[in-house]
Amino acid sequence: MYMDGVDFTPAKGSVLFGYQFKSIAALGPITGPIVAVAWGWLPALLWILLGVFFVGWVQDYGAMIMGVRREGDTMGALSYKFISTARP
Repeated sequence: MYMDGVDFTPAKGSVLFGYQFKSIAALGPITGPIVAVAWGWLPALLWILLGVFFVGWVQDYGAMIMGVRREGDTMGALSYKFISTARP
């Protein structure tokens, strides 16, 4: 319905999975060693496992559902609509 060849184009599932994995796993390699130096390897491992599986998944799923329900709006557009005092 929205495909115009510029902003809305089909993507392969492997490309979408790559973006999803990059979004969730990006902070893990940075935060894990910092937590390990400060508190040890067990808290660092728990941080990465629990953060990726639960916190990251819930945040990404929620953002996706919000965008889908609002006809593909980005988080910037959604933030403007929900927070801004100016109503269209």
